[in-house]
Amino acid sequence: PSFVTKAIANLVENGRKNSGESIKYSDIAILFRHNDTVKKYKAALDAAKIPCEAVGNKDFFLNPDVLLMLSLLNTIDNPRRDIYLAGLLCSPLFSFTADELYKIKSHYNDGCLYASLLKYSENEPNEKTSYFLSKLERYRALSEGVGVDTLISKLYSETGILYLAAKNGSKNNLMLLYNYAKSYEKNGYKGLYSFISYVNNIIENKERFE
Repeated sequence: PSFVTKAIANLVENGRKNSGESIKYSDIAILFRHNDTVKKYKAALDAAKIPCEAVGNKDFFLNPDVLLMLSLLNTIDNPRRDIYLAGLLCSPLFSFTADELYKIKSHYNDGCLYASLLKYSENEPNEKTSYFLSKLERYRALSEGVGVDTLISKLYSETGILYLAAKNGSKNNLMLLYNYAKSYEKNGYKGLYSFISYVNNIIENKERFE
């Protein structure tokens, strides 16, 4: 812990972002695989008078804004995953109702929800569906050839989800997800699919052993 506190203090005092801005404490996140390590590091940071907030894995992955971002990332990677697509459609970003999804799926059942949505859009074009499909196309284009951290940063900017999270008091959770992706890329791992698989594996293992 002492090495980490010194490294953080040095980053805040001397470090710069790519934009040239000074690094703030709120820009830094420490990621742990096991919760029992968190208390030890938090105590060390508190002793060094470094402001910090401990976010448990359970709270982090159950946070609605984090779940929304994971639904968005999963849908961008593969829109044929019904659970994530349905969650995204019914979110504040697109505001589909359960009745609308039922109509789409029951009237135009073409296997997965995404295929049904496409068929529904062709037969009953409307502004809400067109808006979603155009946005999804845009987000999938953004994902091409960039790191997951860059993609998440762009999505925060374009979707307004960071603003919504700030209103809900959970902006820190989304910034932690961004730093999670940044750390993942720095460790040599690449690609949206591999990042999603990594996060989903953590969630599945966590649920299995709780």
